[in-house]
Amino acid sequence: MNHEKFIEQCIVSLKEQTYKNIEVIYLDNASVDRTFEVGKKALKESGVSHKIFSNAESKGISKNLNFLFKNSTGEYIIPLSTDDWLTPDSICEKVKCYLEHSEFGMVYSSCFYYLHDTAEKIECPRKNKFKSGWVLPEILKGNFIRSVGSIIKRETLNTVGLFDEDSLLEDWDMWIRIATKFPLGYINKELAFYRIKTGTNVTANNDYMFKGADYIVQKYSHYKEIQEAKKNITISKCYSYATYKPSFKTIFFILENSEFDFFYFKQLVKTVLGIVRKPFIKRTIISN
Repeated sequence: MNHEKFIEQCIVSLKEQTYKNIEVIYLDNASVDRTFEVGKKALKESGVSHKIFSNAESKGISKNLNFLFKNSTGEYIIPLSTDDWLTPDSICEKVKCYLEHSEFGMVYSSCFYYLHDTAEKIECPRKNKFKSGWVLPEILKGNFIRSVGSIIKRETLNTVGLFDEDSLLEDWDMWIRIATKFPLGYINKELAFYRIKTGTNVTANNDYMFKGADYIVQKYSHYKEIQEAKKNITISKCYSYATYKPSFKTIFFILENSEFDFFYFKQLVKTVLGIVRKPFIKRTIISN
């Protein structure tokens, strides 16, 4: 959706795959720019087998992924947002891993974080958490897998079911469900690029992520490991609310969840100072 500036790079990366037996199922999510036209032209010029669809109105990620899956025929599925892209050997390396380890329910790799504003690429900062095997306890504690680096067998999705259309964090939810049934395979190599852009609404994005995380915590509350995720989410909320939403409501939230250490005290002070500054800032703006 609205990836006019990025989609051609994504499609070129698919054209350049060393593994050629692929199909692209492309769905434009009601873009208001020229994403659909640019993507359609790039796919036609790529020579890669493809199907093209377009939503009349924007739909949630899970609903779109389920639609794409139902219209695909491949044995392996790679979810890919069109502002991200793959290295030329990405699919080849992942299929090779699957062929050597048929027991894996999904395979994932590390990826580069591409900082769009500076064109800098860095290794995924979560790399120390990556590993193969039965990773359910680890993935319950927090989502460390980027979907841009993942590949899932059709058989796996037939076993665990499609993406949860009530979940805002559809990838984390899917990894948990796969990890309950299968071991996961990890390739210690950067096989994709995850684009990070600035200029988005931080508060709105945090609210979205917190709402999605709360849903995951509630859905998987029967696992003891989810309590660590809940604790980390609470810490993130305290920091975010104190930084971006200083209010008496934030004070009550911090006090309610406080563990009486320096971090919570610091967020409490930050919130109080934020409340005090608000009227002064408003008066300053009016006087100018």
